[in-house]
Amino acid sequence: MKIKIFLLISFFIITLSIISCGGNEASIPPLQPYGALSGTVYSLETKEPVAGATVNVEKVSDTETTDGYGKFYFSKVPSGKRKITITKEGYKEYTDTINIQEDTENTYEAYIQIAYGTLYGIVTDATGALVIGANIVVGGSYHSVSDTNGYYEIVDIPVGSYSLSVTASGYLPYTSNIEIQEGSTNLDIQLTLNLGTVAGVVTDKETGAIISGAIVSIGGGYTATTDSNGYYEISNIPLGTYPITVMAEGYTDYTGSITVEAGYQVNNIELEAPASQEEEDTTP
Repeated sequence: MKIKIFLLISFFIITLSIISCGGNEASIPPLQPYGALSGTVYSLETKEPVAGATVNVEKVSDTETTDGYGKFYFSKVPSGKRKITITKEGYKEYTDTINIQEDTENTYEAYIQIAYGTLYGIVTDATGALVIGANIVVGGSYHSVSDTNGYYEIVDIPVGSYSLSVTASGYLPYTSNIEIQEGSTNLDIQLTLNLGTVAGVVTDKETGAIISGAIVSIGGGYTATTDSNGYYEISNIPLGTYPITVMAEGYTDYTGSITVEAGYQVNNIELEAPASQEEEDTTP
């Protein structure tokens, strides 16, 4: 009887051991199959390889950067459908889904698109007056001219850093560095008037004597009166062409035109005395 009980217990223990071992084998997960991935990144617009692009593949912790030939390589990528993401400054983010075959070197080509931005704004001067006809140039290649509302707009500028230059007749050149971002960027520009100074001496045309107290007017809004040395000076005149008039007691009014240029310019003026009454009455 004792022998039978011993045999039954032994059989039971052996059976449990077998079941237990079988259960452990069933709980071991299968090994994850892998494949390699090599690829090249190109510019969609130029079809040239893109160096320095960052490549990320789903389920792979490390990222790769394309070399000078636009190439990248992952030695171990879990097989199956995986999302690939490629980023590069100046380009739109690229995403796709690729099917990684196990125990195979999978190949892939990606064409990433250049990102573009638009620059727009209003050109004015320090007084708030609109500047019409200003020439706005970005990076030497992208340009626009401000319209009758002072408005300008430049489209399709590749994202990145550029120099900006603005020129307009009668204003000092404007330069700056700007960052073009994807989408639209507003940049209002304020120009500074390019001013000139006109100075000179007013004298008697016949005798050369200096004339003090003469009133010199340029464009009707910029005036000066000659001093005891016949000298006048008018500053802060916007560049351009203006009528000029000079009036002095005992002399015929002088009228003419002057083109004001940047900096200091000399404009001496000679006045004529009116003909005497006796000369006016003389008949040849």
